[in-house]
Amino acid sequence: MICCKLARVIHLLRHLKPLVPKQYLKTAYFAFFNSILIYGITVWGNGSGISRVLKLQKSAIRILTSSPYDAHCKPLFKSQGIMTVINMYILRCLLNIKTNLNHYASASTVHNYSTRNNYQLIEPQVRLSKSKNWYNSIAIALFNRLPQETFNLNCNKFKKMAKNGLLQILFIQRTNTYKWNR
Repeated sequence: MICCKLARVIHLLRHLKPLVPKQYLKTAYFAFFNSILIYGITVWGNGSGISRVLKLQKSAIRILTSSPYDAHCKPLFKSQGIMTVINMYILRCLLNIKTNLNHYASASTVHNYSTRNNYQLIEPQVRLSKSKNWYNSIAIALFNRLPQETFNLNCNKFKKMAKNGLLQILFIQRTNTYKWNR
């Protein structure tokens, strides 16, 4: 259903491209395409259909930048300052954990030992691999990969830091473990 809506927006962007300046085309992208992507991304953002959504997003970015159909998209996303759908999912996970940080237990609350990672959140113990892809498991694992100094930032500074970091790293394919350097 999401892919069908996004395909309609791509059709709209193609027809708008010769009629409006690039800045208006980018505004139309954020108004129509990006709003569909963000709505409910925590529910479907780690699903199997994410690769189809990413292909549609690549098509939209090529329209915005007047690039050929086979152009590499990573530099296009960076030049436009647009995050991929995978990065949007990661950002939403991180922001959800940060805003609800008091609902999660850290290692320092479980024991009184001074350990190197006592600031990190306790990840839920899961037995099945299907449960490892569960939203809470992924969100906590992603949050624990952040540097220690980011845990103490307020929400606005954290959001800015996370968004800027994700714009530099841009994931262009879905993986089960999102890795980046600390």
